[in-house]
Amino acid sequence: MKKIIIGIVIALMVGGGIYWYLTNQFHYLPDWYRTSSSSEPHGTVENIPAEIDERQTPEPQTPPPQPESPSQRNKPIAKSPKKTPQPPQSPEEVVQQLHKNQQVQLTETEVTELILATVHEHLTEEQAAFVKGLRTDIHPDKVDVEMVVNVKKIPWELLPSQYRFVKEYITRTSPNNLYLKLSGTPLITNQYLTLAEDATVTIGKVKYSLNTLQSFFGLKGLLPPKIALNRVGFSSLELQEDRLILKKE
Repeated sequence: MKKIIIGIVIALMVGGGIYWYLTNQFHYLPDWYRTSSSSEPHGTVENIPAEIDERQTPEPQTPPPQPESPSQRNKPIAKSPKKTPQPPQSPEEVVQQLHKNQQVQLTETEVTELILATVHEHLTEEQAAFVKGLRTDIHPDKVDVEMVVNVKKIPWELLPSQYRFVKEYITRTSPNNLYLKLSGTPLITNQYLTLAEDATVTIGKVKYSLNTLQSFFGLKGLLPPKIALNRVGFSSLELQEDRLILKKE
């Protein structure tokens, strides 16, 4: 009887330790999210009008025109500098710039904004509210996309049935705000944009390979994701430090 009681106590201790460990791992939130002043994906700065001085001020006097000197007459007219192309604000603008310039260079911040724009383009404002924070890091050998999501607000009903099984696991073991990280090398193979086989997904502090997630959740054929090139507007890409270059050849 004493051995049974001791065995139960040990089992409870082990089970409690595992539960504490998993809970601690999944409750992790990155520093960039915790230290941000706002939990929104990107903040806005209010334009505060400057104080207006109501006292009357004299109108500026326009000086009389001066005759041109001979040196000024012969001076060539300076050409206005070429306008720097504005960064694209939406996937459609990326395609337009590719058609025009055959190449688009995006910074990490611009990639983040494009991801958010894509989310808001395909979801309603209420559905897109599950994204609480987003960050992109680009390196010559890989791209890291970090995200903090509200598990309760994910529009699970829009996902394929295979993903809905993930809901049961995630909502049962995770806090409301969950940290996710997708890390991998984007590849173009057979007219599809996909990720290298060594790509990983991190949930909280726990890292999984895409192959492991595919086996565990029964997502065969869904991971890694594949996007047809005729849907994205480019045919090749290049990774640089802090830069993503899309090309249309």
